Amino acid sequence: MNYVYSPSTDGMYPLSMKDDYIAADSWPEDGVEITEALYKTFNANPPEGKKRAWVEGKLFWIDLPPKSNEEINTESEATKSTLIADASQKIVIWQTKLLMGRKLTDTETSQLNAWMDYIDKLTAVDTETGKEIDWPKLP
Repeated sequence: MNYVYSPSTDGMYPLSMKDDYIAADSWPEDGVEITEALYKTFNANPPEGKKRAWVEGKLFWIDLPPKSNEEINTESEATKSTLIADASQKIVIWQTKLLMGRKLTDTETSQLNAWMDYIDKLTAVDTETGKEIDWPKLP
């Protein structure tokens, strides 16, 4: 089975379904026929740090451009929010016990303090640096 690769859509289309794509008005005008071997190679997940590209009439894996400071900051903020939410889930039972007037064991108190310290460290992380962050270690 052969395929068509479209540089404009960066998509791969089986020739056996061409009529269906034409009927849906989605067949690429710039499609170039490729072999099944190329399809298998370049339809797979790209190697780390690479993306598929059409260069001078051929498919290649090329380096991803470096992330912008804004992209790094956005990813860091999302990671921070997730880590804080996960840590907050860890302490809910201990907080509930305390709210009910129950006492915590020494071990529970120690664990609660460790998780609270971790949350404090996460909260203090500056996600606007544009740099990769060395996240605090889990308690």
